[in-house]
Amino acid sequence: MPVRLWLICLFAVLLSACANTKKRPATPPPRPDMPFNHALFNPVAVIDEQAIFALPAQQQQAFLRFSQQQVAAGTRGDRVIYDYLHSQLNEFHYRGDTYSASESLQHGGGNCISLAVLTQAYAFVAGIDTRYRKVASAPVYQQVADTILISSHFKTKLLAPEEPEDENWITLVRPGTVIDYFPAQDAIFVASAQYQDLVAKFYANLAVKAMLAEEFDLAAARILRARSYAPDDPELINIAAVLHRRAGDRHSAERIYL
Repeated sequence: MPVRLWLICLFAVLLSACANTKKRPATPPPRPDMPFNHALFNPVAVIDEQAIFALPAQQQQAFLRFSQQQVAAGTRGDRVIYDYLHSQLNEFHYRGDTYSASESLQHGGGNCISLAVLTQAYAFVAGIDTRYRKVASAPVYQQVADTILISSHFKTKLLAPEEPEDENWITLVRPGTVIDYFPAQDAIFVASAQYQDLVAKFYANLAVKAMLAEEFDLAAARILRARSYAPDDPELINIAAVLHRRAGDRHSAERIYL
């Protein structure tokens, strides 16, 4: 069952992820307020935001055919995406990597960021609103060289299409369908987040991957791109400090921490 499997998502230095949108907001301008030592790194290209959520044309067409048939039969739009993921991705397994939507389909799996990105990609095609929640349970740690990774988990809620307003009825919670691996019984709500946060965490996870591989230029480019979406995220600032330290600039690392 593709969206109801147990998983542990490992992210470096307290990474997280989530989103809330129907349309892609404009990319916010970068915030050059952090003492980032740009001279230490060479600029390199990173994956474009649009490419993160891009689906192969064949997959889009298959989903649209499925969606049209299901909606005509009376199935709600949010449930259509759930049913499609369930029917098409029964071999979707947990992998510790962060993938774009097309990469997730290619590899048949991914971590919870990958599943969130894939879900959001289909939500874009169907015009369905999404919300994301960060939840916490007993943390799982992993040490890679001198860096500690800690587990974090997010789940997606596909919102039901809005109904015509009824002045005699007040809706406090908009109905929808949760897309998740099997949730932990002891998971508790931590925070909501926006679409920009999902994109930021995608880049941040890839930045950590590059940093651990000592590809410091690529790590720097990815963390700067992440901060253009979530400039005040303390986890991204923490990653930037770790990156400077590992690249040999302890002075800038200390300034960033401060």
